[in-house]
This record gives sequence, C-alpha cells and structure tokens, in this order.
Amino acid sequence: MKRAEARRRILKELNNKVQWRTSSVQAILDEYTKVIKIDENAVKIISNDVIIATAAEICETTIDKILGGDRKRHVVLARSLCYNALRSKGYTFSAIGKIFSRDHSGIVYNIKVLKIDIKNNFKPVVEKYSAFQRALLKEEEL
Repeated sequence: MKRAEARRRILKELNNKVQWRTSSVQAILDEYTKVIKIDENAVKIISNDVIIATAAEICETTIDKILGGDRKRHVVLARSLCYNALRSKGYTFSAIGKIFSRDHSGIVYNIKVLKIDIKNNFKPVVEKYSAFQRALLKEEEL
C-alpha cells in the first residue's frame, strides 16, 4: 500500500512539473529511462513510468487519469495501451493489476478489447496504437 501511494505521489509531482500534452516524448524518456551496461553494450530498459507517460502523451491525457478511475474513451485507450505494453514485457495480469490498483480480470478484458479493435481496424485505436508502438520502438533504439 505504501509503495503505491509513494508512486502516485511522485507521479503527481512530476505531472505538476511537466505539461504532458506539450512535452516531447524524449524529455519524459530522458527523465525515466534506466541504462544498464552489459559488457560493452548499453541496453536501454523502458520503465513502467515511461510507458505510462508515453501513453498519456499519445492519448492526450494525464498520468493521474490513467492511474485513476476515469472512464472516458481516450483515457481507457491509454490504459489499455499500457496494459498491452506491460504484458508484452512479460508482466503477469496480476502484476499489471497491482501497478494500476485494478483486478487482473479487468486487465485481461481491456487487452482483449484492444486486440479486437485493432483486428477490426477501428481507425482511432489503430492510429493511437501505431503511434504508441513507434514512440516506444524509437526510444528503445536510442
């Protein structure tokens, strides 16, 4: 419980410092990205906070709304993008649920709906999903 509260407090402070809609993805990623040196190769690891911040920028919302209970379409889409990205990183549904203070069944449902929307080529979802994936891939390459 204390960990989740500390995370929310830090994200709230950062949200107050940075205007998420107008800031660049690079500025956010520079602040949150951890670099691990393995031998002579540098491998960049994108943290959970970076994924959430990137989704917030792409979907034009705030981190607080993504972590909160807002049910507006663009916020739910941002949340679903985060769930999908974390799942592809190997997180379990329960672990993702703990990050967002939600039940794992809601995570499963949101990822399922996101995949159905992409499969059916629902334009608003496909555009945001593509932009989100490009932003994450671009930052992994840096």
